[in-house]
Amino acid sequence: MPLALAGVYSGNFWLQSKFGSEDDFFEGRYVTKKDSDDIAEFYQAEDLLRIIAIWPFFFDLFMNKVEPDVASPTEDTALLSLEETHFNVKLLGMEVSFEIIEQEGESADGEMKVVSFMRHERFIDWVPLLKDLGIDIMLWDQTWVFGFNRHKDGTVEVYHRGERFSGPWLIRLIVFFHQSYVLWACEKYINGDAFGSDDIDRQQEQLANIPRHVWRNFVARVRAEKEKTLEAQRKDPLQGGEAIAKTTAELEKLKDLSAGDPSICVAKRPIKRSVSKRGDNASSTKLVVGDAATQEALQSAMEDAKGNLAIGDAVRELVESPELQFEKRTLTRKASNRSGTATSPLSS
Repeated sequence: MPLALAGVYSGNFWLQSKFGSEDDFFEGRYVTKKDSDDIAEFYQAEDLLRIIAIWPFFFDLFMNKVEPDVASPTEDTALLSLEETHFNVKLLGMEVSFEIIEQEGESADGEMKVVSFMRHERFIDWVPLLKDLGIDIMLWDQTWVFGFNRHKDGTVEVYHRGERFSGPWLIRLIVFFHQSYVLWACEKYINGDAFGSDDIDRQQEQLANIPRHVWRNFVARVRAEKEKTLEAQRKDPLQGGEAIAKTTAELEKLKDLSAGDPSICVAKRPIKRSVSKRGDNASSTKLVVGDAATQEALQSAMEDAKGNLAIGDAVRELVESPELQFEKRTLTRKASNRSGTATSPLSS
């Protein structure tokens, strides 16, 4: 009996050292000729999560328990970086953080396209239920990169890479086979005939221009909150000069925006989400921006809205203003270019 136990222990030790915790533990690639903007949209939306979940039941189980973290990440709490978006999955003991990094360039026909994209994502699984009680016992930890590079000939090389895994060897083997399926399923879906077509979801997108006085009222409210933030930073001895300078620069940009005409409009489209709790008429809303300066200032406001109820209310009132007249339109690829969009932190 002791020899048998020693053999089991030795075998498990060898398997753990061979197939357990490791960096760069998975990589798979495929090539497609589909539009890089459409591929980027797929890899940062729910469609990827549906493939990862495999069955709708698991997707619903996961999404119904997701709780976004409204607090801004710090050096002590960030799982990836200070730019990450963080979620907790109640009862399942899962913690998820991801960040989107993309770069645009001009294509052969003069149109701006995403040429490099990366979804950097980390999943930490804790003992379920105990995590909700504040007792952290880690089961496994994995970090993934889903990304692509667009070549000069227009083809796109997509890659899935397991950046780091820490946990039992058996879980890593399960993860390997699961992610092999995810890679295969993504390739089949993206290279399919339906992907990237102007389907009814795109055709149903509605667009409305923002009147000047509505825009200026919105900017004034955001400026007022920025000024409060700046005042608090100046009184806080722990705040560095870099943070104060950044807020001051953002405030100056908002002042410039209030003096000009809005190069911005509101677009919304139906949400195809089985987990929506707001009924079949739920829709997502985004603000479409026409120039880089407005985009940068607005993006800052979107970040502030995560933890500032006043700015969040200002954004909501902006996109729900009765003066906005939404009209249906067909969304062309050029109009859907995300270099000039900032998604609002709400669905209506």
